[in-house]
Formats: sequence, structure tokens, C-alpha cells
Amino acid sequence: MIRGYLVRARLALGGPGVLRRGDLANDEDLATLTETCRINPEDYFAFEENGKVWAFEFPTIFTWSLRSEVPVNPYTKVPLSTETRTRLVRLWSYHTRHRNPLNVLSFDETCRFLAHIFQNNGFTDIGTLSFQEVPKVAWVRFYRAFQQELLTMYSPESKVHRRGIMMCRRMEHFIIGAGSHMYCEISATNLLRMLCVPRDPYLLCFSILSCFYRG
Repeated sequence: MIRGYLVRARLALGGPGVLRRGDLANDEDLATLTETCRINPEDYFAFEENGKVWAFEFPTIFTWSLRSEVPVNPYTKVPLSTETRTRLVRLWSYHTRHRNPLNVLSFDETCRFLAHIFQNNGFTDIGTLSFQEVPKVAWVRFYRAFQQELLTMYSPESKVHRRGIMMCRRMEHFIIGAGSHMYCEISATNLLRMLCVPRDPYLLCFSILSCFYRG
């Protein structure tokens, strides 16, 4: 029963037509040229736009979304809805948790993906440069402030609390041996993984920004 629920939840992230491919707006995947009617349900990702359903293999649309500050439909150039962008994040998180990660993200891609998550949660003034230009000293201050935030705002039993405390302590020990750029790259990656822990990351987004501003 539990396995069946998990399978249905995973398929739901694929979007409209994941099991019943009706009239899709595009006949093949943008990158792989796989016929959309033949895409494996576990790799399928689709969204509706103006009454039409556009379908892709998940790695294709995910990689495409990281090319710009505002992800768009590659065919129509219409910005993706917040619901679609949120499903992209959740499906990436699913792949990561189940040891089936996509290509390793570059530092630029990680920072852009972080910006997308904050934008999805209403923090629309956050962009790629908001993380690319954070110096090492600012990250160090952030970790100190974030530990206090976790202790006061989150239950010790919560995954956010446990993983956040672990992350902060690990990065404290990493300060001395890591160069500035490496430290910033690892910090951005850690933050991305943290934001994928809660189903609704709004409060965590708010806490993270508060800690940056306080630091």
C-alpha cells in the first residue's frame, strides 16, 4: 500500500498525461527527439499552457529551465507557472534523494536554481547574483546566525533542524582548509539541498534570507 502511494505521488509530479497521453502540443522531446508518446512515465514531465499540454523528458526541461533567470516554455517562450516550477524542484529533489541525480550542477546553475526556488516562494527580488556574489566571510556569518535560527524556530525532531545543524557544524570545521571559491560553491550546494527538505519551503526561505541580512 505504501509503495503504491509513493508511486502515485511520484507520477503526479510528472504532470498532465503522464499515464494517458492525449493530444500533446509537441510530438517529440526537444533534446533527445524521443516521441512524447513513448517517454517513460518515470522520465515524463509536462505542463499545461493556454489549453495545450507540452511534454518533455525531465532532464531536458530541467536543464533548459536553468538557462535563464525566469524559466520559459522552450517552444513558446512563455514563462512557466509557479506550479510547474515547483514541480520541477520537487522532481529534482526526488531524483537526488533516490540516488538517481541528473548531471552535476555548475556553480552558476546551482545559484540560478536557488534563485528559482526563492522566486517560487514569493521572493521575486532574489536572482542568481544574490548567491554568486556572496563572499566567504558572509557565508561564515550566515552559518552562525542560521544555527541560532534553527534552535529557536524549528523542532529538534524536524528534518530541517537536524540537517541544518549538521550542515552548519560541518561547514564551521571546513572554514580553515577551504579556499574562498570552493567554500562558496559547497555552501550554495548545501543550501540547495536544505531547501529541498521541506515540502513547503516558504518558512525556510524566509529564515535563510533573515540570517543573511542579520549577518
